[in-house]
Amino acid sequence: RVRIALCALANERNQTPLIRPLAEAILADARVLGLPLLQSMGHIWLAHADLAVDEPAAAIEQFQSALQLLRALDERPRVAETLTNLSCVLIEQGRVDESRPLLVEALALYRAADNLWGQGFAQSTLGEAAMVSGDLAGALQHAQAALGLHRQLQHQHRLDYSLLQCATMLLRL
Repeated sequence: RVRIALCALANERNQTPLIRPLAEAILADARVLGLPLLQSMGHIWLAHADLAVDEPAAAIEQFQSALQLLRALDERPRVAETLTNLSCVLIEQGRVDESRPLLVEALALYRAADNLWGQGFAQSTLGEAAMVSGDLAGALQHAQAALGLHRQLQHQHRLDYSLLQCATMLLRL
């Protein structure tokens, strides 16, 4: 658990080279101890380490490994977050059609948990997918939905992102 916290701290401080050795240790310990939830966290942090060195294919594999474990554990909140993170990578790789069903599932899971932050994250990401696909009206609709949620939460970083996303869509339209 300490290593997970250190991964988060390294990520926040943009010290991404520290993440890989910590994540590998998390994964190794989790396998020895037989803790699949901890193992999933190791895969998730390895995905972030892969993204930090521009290895999206490896990150996708790590997120998928984490999802397999999380689904077996019925860890719905973590499934939703991992689906959304995986979708972000898929969209960046031009694999928008693969990302949409994952985002729809994530949004449903966030709604079932009444997780407004997650709903906003999923809506923003659905907006990105729509934008990449050329559906600017759909992108704006998702961005506005995210904006409403982020205003409600008063989450400054996500609110800033949603405002920028809405402005971008309006300019493009």
